[in-house]
Amino acid sequence: MAGTLGALLTGLFADPAINEAGKGLFYGNPSQFFIQILAFTFTIAYVSLISMLIFVLIRLFVGLRVDRNDELIGLDESLHGEKAYSLHI
Repeated sequence: MAGTLGALLTGLFADPAINEAGKGLFYGNPSQFFIQILAFTFTIAYVSLISMLIFVLIRLFVGLRVDRNDELIGLDESLHGEKAYSLHI
């Protein structure tokens, strides 16, 4: 979230006094803000695609769920042989 906000605000506040290579929207270059939006959109699309690919590969080769019985018992007890919480309610 912070990186996204920083990228978009760079398109607004890029000051030529700090970096002569570019100006932001508030310094007379509206195209820079749209470039930042385009880069943000591309990044979200790329990350979503790669994440989905990794998700599918894990689902195919390893699996995403544990056995139903293990899940009902609790993973701490079924996988490690210990209880995470000893609540006597």
